[in-house]
Amino acid sequence: MFDNAQPDVYDPAIPGAGPVGGVPRTRPDIHEGMAAMIQRTLSRRGFLATLAGVSGTMLLAACSSAPAEQSSAGGANQAPAAGSGGSVTLRVQERANNVVQGGPQYQLYQDHLSQWKAAHPNVDVQVESLPTGSEYNTKVLSLLMGGGLGDVVYSAVGSGSFQSFANAGVYAPLDDLVKQDNLDLGQYLPNMVSALRLDESGVGSGPLYGLPLLVHARDTVLFYNKSYLSQAGVQAPDGDQMSYDDLVALGKELTTKDADGRTQVYGIRESNDYEYLEWQCLARGFGTNLISEDGKTAQFSTAQAKPFWQFLYDLHNTWGVAIPPSAGTVNDAFLSGNAAMVISGGYLQYAFQQKKDLDFGATPVPKGPSGVRGSMTMGDTYGISSQAKQKELAWDFIKWMTNKDAGVVMCSIGLCGARPDVINDPQVQAMPMQPMYNRLVADGLPFLGPANLRQVELNDVSRQVMGPILTGTHPDDQFLANANTQIQQVLDKPRA
Repeated sequence: MFDNAQPDVYDPAIPGAGPVGGVPRTRPDIHEGMAAMIQRTLSRRGFLATLAGVSGTMLLAACSSAPAEQSSAGGANQAPAAGSGGSVTLRVQERANNVVQGGPQYQLYQDHLSQWKAAHPNVDVQVESLPTGSEYNTKVLSLLMGGGLGDVVYSAVGSGSFQSFANAGVYAPLDDLVKQDNLDLGQYLPNMVSALRLDESGVGSGPLYGLPLLVHARDTVLFYNKSYLSQAGVQAPDGDQMSYDDLVALGKELTTKDADGRTQVYGIRESNDYEYLEWQCLARGFGTNLISEDGKTAQFSTAQAKPFWQFLYDLHNTWGVAIPPSAGTVNDAFLSGNAAMVISGGYLQYAFQQKKDLDFGATPVPKGPSGVRGSMTMGDTYGISSQAKQKELAWDFIKWMTNKDAGVVMCSIGLCGARPDVINDPQVQAMPMQPMYNRLVADGLPFLGPANLRQVELNDVSRQVMGPILTGTHPDDQFLANANTQIQQVLDKPRA
């Protein structure tokens, strides 16, 4: 099942594989050095869990006016000193599914922020929950154009919102503030810091536009319904000892039909959102990337990619073990009992725990035919808006929301702060599943996105052109060639 042994201690001095988002400086070719990438990669993430979207403004009574003085650590866990002065409003723009109950930042705003609020009695924090998914990106950019940005803006590397926002001018550079406070960036995972830099050459160099909030390795966790395993008379899976063939065989055993031959329970849901992000993870298990290492060339129709697409087709059509996309979100599939297993990230643990009669477990996703566990490590961030009216207060806020205590709070729902001191914290290592999640982050492969930063568009178009495979269209050479052409058209567009 999951590893409860003492986890390896994270050492930030070990060099990572390079930047997380966009295009890294250099990465080994996946056919030549996938194993090397596993050894070299340490961190990143992107939370796209499909919780219920909420739009509007959530008002949280917060506190102070003058920015509090911080220690050189910048993310110190002591509450900042109270300021003085008149009433001040701090506007924080968040993705709605982050701040509803079960979202990754929900507990931060409920618990951790209270200390900051107590030290800032004159500050009214207005958390504006904006639409989820690609609509979040559109909404923030429209606010930028209309001069309506707040003081603090959330974004994610995995969804591409960070790359889009930094490139468009949503964020103000933080380097002067880092220098002003002598902020030790070494308190964060180094690859996450690198992922939040952007200049003309791409992600990984240039100004710093955010502080790392959290990290996870996408699509590396296999959740399973223990009741269905018991009914089928099979043991809990151990992903470290399984192959993809073993996973398919287990999926077949867990798939049940009624007397009329209609499927009642599907063995597995293999994808979170049926788009590039998830398919890239699974494809790496077959030893390939779906776009080139420089992020400029589509590789959906290569000889190396074809076995992956055939596998996806077989899961849904030949073997009939994968639940169809029409069945709803990954949460719906598992919580309703319509899927016995789901592949996702540790961040779904909290949502599953809320269903008290659901007895579930978790194990790593098996390694693929190439001997590699497919993944992409991603992270989220808070940055200061280029239109911020309370820049110093916003700086104080994002340091507080990315400190060690904040990171430990997030670990309670299957995510963790992007900090070595969080990963190595005794409280975190004592959590039942978190050491496994952190091990998967440490082993995760680099994020690979388009060079032109059109991550959101790549996700959307890939879903449109490859989705028919899931509903019966065979991925023959002509289909894949046509799909590859449409993906290449996205990659050929000017920088977003």
